Order: sequence, then structure tokens, then C-alpha cells
Amino acid sequence: MTHPRRLLALALPAALTAVQPALADVTAAEVWDRWKATAAQSNQTITAGSETMADGVLTLTDVTASIDFPEGALVAELGEVKLEELENGSVRIVSAPSYPMRIISSGATDEDFEMTLIVSQPGNSVIASGDADATSYAYSLPVVDVTLTEFLVDAEPFEMEVAFGAQGVGGTFSAAEGPQALLTNALTIDGLAMRLEVEDPQTPGSIINMTFSLDDLVTDSTGTMSSMSAAQPLGALLAQGMTSRGGMRHGQMLFSMSATGTGDDFTLNGSVASGTLEADLGDGGLTYGGSNRDIALALSGASIPFPSVGFTIAESSGEISMPLTPSDEAAQFGLTSRISGLEMDEQLWALFDPTGVLPRDPASLLIDISGLGNWFVDITDPAQAQALENSGAMPGQLEGIALNALRLSLLGTELNGTGDFAFDNSGDVPAPEGTITLTLEGSNALIDKLIGMGLVPEDQAMGARMMLGLFARPTGEDELTSTIQFNPDGSVLANGQRIR
Repeated sequence: MTHPRRLLALALPAALTAVQPALADVTAAEVWDRWKATAAQSNQTITAGSETMADGVLTLTDVTASIDFPEGALVAELGEVKLEELENGSVRIVSAPSYPMRIISSGATDEDFEMTLIVSQPGNSVIASGDADATSYAYSLPVVDVTLTEFLVDAEPFEMEVAFGAQGVGGTFSAAEGPQALLTNALTIDGLAMRLEVEDPQTPGSIINMTFSLDDLVTDSTGTMSSMSAAQPLGALLAQGMTSRGGMRHGQMLFSMSATGTGDDFTLNGSVASGTLEADLGDGGLTYGGSNRDIALALSGASIPFPSVGFTIAESSGEISMPLTPSDEAAQFGLTSRISGLEMDEQLWALFDPTGVLPRDPASLLIDISGLGNWFVDITDPAQAQALENSGAMPGQLEGIALNALRLSLLGTELNGTGDFAFDNSGDVPAPEGTITLTLEGSNALIDKLIGMGLVPEDQAMGARMMLGLFARPTGEDELTSTIQFNPDGSVLANGQRIR
């Protein structure tokens, strides 16, 4: 939930941060005024029942931070907050050790819901430094625990347990005033964990459990925010010069999910050794990517004939880049996805290949696509998106696409491909023109093995070879190549032979 995160970052000491040492004095009143101004700029509200200044300490009582959505609201009742002016010109901020937070949703789905959470943050401390125009925050929270105390669906209690905890939370945040406010963030968390338990109301006695834990989380980001309201669509903010660039890395991740009492009980366990994530938002577009190493999944259940079956992946990574705002000229986009070192448990192999006829080499997949295209509307604006859906018009157009690389390695075979296409948008439907070249190695050897195992009848294998022969030509020992050409007149050729 993006907006709630923004709210907490403004209003809660758990999320206030800093990156630079104090360059000038800042007062408690200036810090408080800055919170209120920043909240108002972001379409949020933070208020206090009373404000009392005594002996260099500004005491705020009955502090409430909230944000309204078109179909709901988030309200955090922070209680008492003390802002103490220190001799070095900084301000120490201490909040109540615990406070309630409510999330209300009405009209977003067929069912309205309301949840109440208790946030516990004993020993919290935030230091504000700098000046009124460029304030920095450094925070430390030994422990943060969030517990669900009530969940209502259409005003009726719904049985669900949710708990979230984090240890060793620390970080920095700075914000400078101006037409393009400069924001910087850094966060470290030694460890965090989450647990959820819910009973399916349609199947009494059926319980779903989920757990998640993560070690050594480190994030950092820099960006600029326009002085215009942050409640605007993302595309509008980007047009005003908003930018954001950040990254995240983490250590071991563990997760599990289980279902009992359903008649088809199962348990899924997984782990990831480490991972990264990077995002770059600006100049009207988004680049987003990440990777995970040493992934393991294990599944067990009543319908599985083994104690458990599993997969491992040495590495999985991907990146997507795309424009987000409308433009007259085409912009670049791209998609890259890679899976390497995919292996199955021997128990799975034994189901269909107990004698080890098929190669057990780890499978891999690479897809690398780039192209040119542009949007006609701001896809981040809900109003424009709804109008587009009502009209049935095209949201944009594609001018060209290139398959830079396709590589699939599986069961002793390898498929490689490249291609390049341009699109004629003068008609009702974009018409492609270009070629794609595919090369397949090891297919005959695989078919022979499948015949020998009795998995593929001889006549079906012969049909498969004939089909390959129609669309591909031999270019080496157990190697087939096919060049598929798309012409402006709509015809399609495979190795010069017309297939459409």
C-alpha cells in the first residue's frame, strides 16, 4: 500500500530518517511544522490535541495521522509525542511505545472491511537535525511488532491472526524544501518475520498458515518530489520532474504455506539464499529488476505419492523497462528474464524415468526482448484508464520489437532464437514485417530416447519429425534451423515456403 507507507514515513518515528550531520540548528516547533506541511503536500493529515512547550520540550498529545482514499482510509492514533531540543541544535523525538492503527476499506470490493492493528516500538528514538528548510532524521528502533487485533468484514468479525515483527531497525532520511524537493533514504533491518493464520469461512475447520522471514535487509534511495500534490497520478508527477532511484538487498529468506482440514492438505516450503532489487523512476519511464540466488522449493501433501518433491534454481533474474507517460515519439522498452540451474528432485525423475535415460543436466531459460512504442494516454491515471476501457480504443502503439536472444536448454536439447520486426500501424490491426530465426539442437536424440522409454509411440514420433521437417532444415548434426519471414502483404514464409 503505497499511500500508507508514505503516511507512516511522515508521521511515525518508526519511519523518520536522516543522512547528513546537522549544518544548522532546528527547533522542535520547526520539526512539527515541517511534518504538517509535508503531510498536507501529500494529501495526508497529522494533528495534535494539544501542544505544550516547556524547558525545551514540545509535548504533543493525542497525535493522529491519517490519509483518506477514494474507497477507504488509514488512521494511526500515535498518542503522545515528545520533541526535545538538544544542546547541539538537534531535536530528539520519542513516541509512545505502542499505538493503534486502523485500515478501513469501503466500496473497493464486494465486501467492506476494517482492521485494527497494534504497533509496538519500545525504545524508539529519532534525532532531527539540519534546519527548517533541509531537515534530516536518524532513527533507531530495537524492536517493532505489529499485531492484528480485530478484522471485520461487512461489520462481522472474521477469524484471522496476523503478526509482523522486525529487529534492529535503523536508518536515515533527509528532505530539502524547494520546487523539486530532494529526498534521500537509507534503511537496515537485522531481521523481520511475518505469520498469518486464517480459517476458510466456507469450509469450517480448514486452516491456512503462512510464515515468512528475511535477514539482513538493506535499502537506499534518492529522488526528487515536485511541490505539487503527491496525490496526483504518477504520470503527472513524472511530467513535473519527479525522480526516484533505489535498491535493496537481503540475506536468507524463508517462507512456508500450509493448508489443513481441506481434504487435500499440503505444505509448501521455500528458501532463497540472497536477493537484490533495483528501481529507477524518471524521465517518463520505469526500469525495474532484481535477482535471487539458490532458490529451493519443496511440496508435500495428501495427493503427492512421496514424502515431498522439490525444485532448486541456482539463479533467477529479470528486468523490465518501459515508458509510463504518453508521447508523440516512440520510446524504448525492454524485458529480460533468466532462469539458470533449474533441477528437479530425483523422486520426480523416478516417476517417468527411473533408469536415468534422459539427461539430468540443469535446465535454463533466457528471454531478451526490446522494442519501440508509445502510449496515447497516461496509464497511471485511473480516470484515463477507465475512459479508455469504456471506449475500447487502443492505449498506444507498437512500432518495432526485437528478440535479442531466446535460449532454452532442457533434456539435452537447446533452442536458440533471434528476430526483428517493424509494425505498420496504418490499418485497424498492426501488421508485422520481419524475420525470426530459430535453431534447435538435440531434438532427434531426445525423440529416440522417448521412443525407447515407451513414452512416445513410433508413429507419433514420426509425425513430429515430419512436422519439424516442414518448418526447419538440417544445418548440422542433429541441428535444425528455421527462418520465419513476415511480409507486408500478410504472408508468412518458413525457409522460403509459404505457410500463410
